[in-house]
Amino acid sequence: MRRIKTAVIGGGHLGRIHARLLRQNPAFELVAVCDPQPLIQQRMIEDFDVRAVSHYQKIIGEIEAAVIATPTTTHAEIATDCLQQGIHLLIEKPITADFASAVQIEQMATALNRIVQVGHVERYNTAVATALGTIGAPRFLSAIRTSPYPFRSFDVGVVLDLMIHDIDLANAVFDTPLTSVQAWGESIVGVHEDIATAFLSFANGGTAQFHVSRCNMQPQRCLQLYGDRGYACIDLVHHMVKSVHYPDWLQRREIDINQLPPGIQNMARERFFEWVLPSQEIQVEPINAIAQEQADWADAIRKNRPSRVTLRQAVSALEIATRVVEAISYGKRTKAIPIAAKNFGAIPTTVPPPLTIPPELHSYRAA
Repeated sequence: MRRIKTAVIGGGHLGRIHARLLRQNPAFELVAVCDPQPLIQQRMIEDFDVRAVSHYQKIIGEIEAAVIATPTTTHAEIATDCLQQGIHLLIEKPITADFASAVQIEQMATALNRIVQVGHVERYNTAVATALGTIGAPRFLSAIRTSPYPFRSFDVGVVLDLMIHDIDLANAVFDTPLTSVQAWGESIVGVHEDIATAFLSFANGGTAQFHVSRCNMQPQRCLQLYGDRGYACIDLVHHMVKSVHYPDWLQRREIDINQLPPGIQNMARERFFEWVLPSQEIQVEPINAIAQEQADWADAIRKNRPSRVTLRQAVSALEIATRVVEAISYGKRTKAIPIAAKNFGAIPTTVPPPLTIPPELHSYRAA
């Protein structure tokens, strides 16, 4: 089968991952990696034995497909240039930095009949699919996604950097229009929010809450799903699913466990997650989700079919993320509420004194 001539645009963290995996996938022929920095070009040549160029326009006539792994604020321009040349795209999430540009890309891709897939990679996480198979009809989703400061992706805030993963999951799980958004966030390091929490409601009654931070001491990636048949907790790092099932006899109230004799209640308490709410731990075989999304992309190109993450879903996820950012912005304009000390008694002052700039950073002070 003829291989798809492909380029990776952007040689940073994700660009390197995509380049490595494309070389391993027989569906693709990696033609080149494009990055303006000579040092990155040299590393790509040395590490992957691949041609490296400074700009995608130099090879745009030689390729059929491209992975866009550049800063989010550049996605719209690069995607537009590529689509005009008839190139299929895999764009790292989010699709663009603003909703209007995403809609334009969707319209262009539809008109030109090109496959545009967006890197919402958690859709290819087998732990998520495993958990969904244990809970029945989903009702509530909760996600925590935090990390230490990454010193990359700072052209956008943490909502577009991290929360967009969980927004896409909730959008796919509930698969119905959004009805309301509440959100809070704070800018700590840069001009965009670095910490954020959001609460979403959907038309079918589904609800979701997210907390994200890129200023956390420890990385966390966990997801909880609640349905009408049980609930599941997912450790997205270690591919572990812990699920609890609501048995039929309990839902039909065949036994009122609150009226059991004391001795039987004590036994039920000790064996609660065996007798009353049966639980299980499922160790999911880890797979490379980015490799899976690349394989899906190749198959979508060859069969001219939508990928698992449709372009409409990617645009919808960005629209929801935009509403979250707008809600955060509105909250920042409201007056801060002082602590109601009368409700807590004496509150000791434990805020540390102003910290000085470390000597190692003095020479980097802004003018």
